[in-house]
Amino acid sequence: MFVVVAPGLEPVAATELAEVGIPTGRIRVQHGGLDVQATARQLYAIHHWARIPTRVLVRVATGTARRWDELQELIRSVDWAAYVGEGSPVELHVASHRSVLYHEGAIAERAEAALAHPTRKGAQGVHIRIDRDRVVLSIDATGELLHRRGWRTEAHRAPLRTTLAAAMVRASRWDGASPLVDPMAGSGTIPIEAASWATGKPIERDFAFQQWPSFEPGTWASVRGAGRPDRLAHPVVAADRDAGSAEMIRTHVAAVGLEGRVLVQHAALAAQEWPSEPSIVVVNPPYGQRLGGRDLRDLAATLGRRVTEGGHRLCLLSADERFSAATGLALDEVFATTNGGIKVRCLLSASA
Repeated sequence: MFVVVAPGLEPVAATELAEVGIPTGRIRVQHGGLDVQATARQLYAIHHWARIPTRVLVRVATGTARRWDELQELIRSVDWAAYVGEGSPVELHVASHRSVLYHEGAIAERAEAALAHPTRKGAQGVHIRIDRDRVVLSIDATGELLHRRGWRTEAHRAPLRTTLAAAMVRASRWDGASPLVDPMAGSGTIPIEAASWATGKPIERDFAFQQWPSFEPGTWASVRGAGRPDRLAHPVVAADRDAGSAEMIRTHVAAVGLEGRVLVQHAALAAQEWPSEPSIVVVNPPYGQRLGGRDLRDLAATLGRRVTEGGHRLCLLSADERFSAATGLALDEVFATTNGGIKVRCLLSASA
């Protein structure tokens, strides 16, 4: 299968899949995802526990096609009945690069005829990728993208993807034993992802594979019944200077069932109450590009001062080198990716 992740997050996602139970020898890092050999049980476990992937595609056939009949023969060779009920619709996703069969609309037409299933937007996804005449046919095991957890009930002006928040938490090397603080929590994505992982909360929602004729309900029940340990030793602190954001965080925390495990503060950065013991501070600060070019250097300086004075460590998602420099901290890059179309780097300070 191919586990899709945001470019830049592949190594941290590989570590997470190994912790989910995929042998490291069966995980190969690629650009934009991971090639994985896994059982049905492991496929289910990835969806239930992994917090960094975006989507999982199960590869059902590969071959070479330079003519339409070769493409259709490859499509017909697949046992689609294992994934799509008789007469059920599919949604085709076609991509072709540097290939004789280059017209994606024509590829979709031939594919629909060979599949013998009607097409409909939002139906079971079938992916056809052709690169230099090499064809990969895949079935979408996920459905709605994995960053949609189901708890975000209100919009936020600059939401952070849950998958990126999860990657930050894991890249920070936080293990739940020490306190974690997000002083600019926005809608609460980082604190909720951190507390969910540390308390062993799975991702509870429906997935495309549950509608497959080959779906194994007993295996799925077994995966769901295998709990994870609660390793959260201290409540996660979620703070924000905006009263509306603080109230939104409380709503989201309640939706996930993390009351008492995530403590919400409405306070400006300088006035927030942080734990007295060394903590990890994980923060996605406002970006000048998306908030009208405001000068945020004073905010960065205050952040760096509070981290230093408390003997904490900082994990920062930075879109501007001037902001990270203004913290006054020595920061090392742990990954680079994009957030809302903006290039960002996840930076980590050394232990105090």
